[in-house]
Amino acid sequence: MANDLAPRSSATASPQSLTISPNLRAKLATQEDWEGKPTWSMPPISDPLQKACGQAVAIYDAMLEPVSQIDFAKWLASLGILCAGNMTADDAKAKIGAYKTLMHPPRGVLTQESLDKAGRTFKWFPTYGEVAEFLDAEERELRNQMARAKQIRDWRPQNLKPAEPQPRVTPAEIDAIMAKHGLRKMPGSSGREVREDEAKPVRPMRNNLPEGPGERAARLEREQNVSRETPSPPSSSVEVTHG
Repeated sequence: MANDLAPRSSATASPQSLTISPNLRAKLATQEDWEGKPTWSMPPISDPLQKACGQAVAIYDAMLEPVSQIDFAKWLASLGILCAGNMTADDAKAKIGAYKTLMHPPRGVLTQESLDKAGRTFKWFPTYGEVAEFLDAEERELRNQMARAKQIRDWRPQNLKPAEPQPRVTPAEIDAIMAKHGLRKMPGSSGREVREDEAKPVRPMRNNLPEGPGERAARLEREQNVSRETPSPPSSSVEVTHG
């Protein structure tokens, strides 16, 4: 089965055949997040993807070469057919002649895709500034895709840096730190450090709230039980017998 990620041609192909496969282009293209802002995230790395990106870098490099004036004039003429409006043929010819002389866009942006996009963008034949802004944006996207292809091509597992081990504190260092801040360990504890002024017994708080009826009855019952269980002291009186 053919690799659908592989570029369609080599870097030595003609300008018309300098294309990247749609599947690979989708992995490299800028997307929009939920707020409509441009974003891109690296896709899952695989050997076929890295190989395809390595081949695509050479094609992107060729696509960024300046286009010839003849090819640029053909692209502008096609754009004029799509959105010329009421402009005369002489006016269109004059604009195309000026544009192709002053602008030097990369040949990779003058595609059927960009022509369709421009035809949908402009209602009338665009001014020089409008054409320049449109083609500059297309070139930026092309360069971004090339940079992403290089990033994927050059990705290696060792690019992921392992977490640096944290230094271990020795018991002697712990004792020194505790002594510096007036800390000591509670006897029999698991090592929790407390200050000297904190190592005091905690006295239970007395409940100063008035007793409720139920609490009073329970207390009286406890006191009665205690009094029953406590033996009475021997009597100190002397029994007197009468003869």
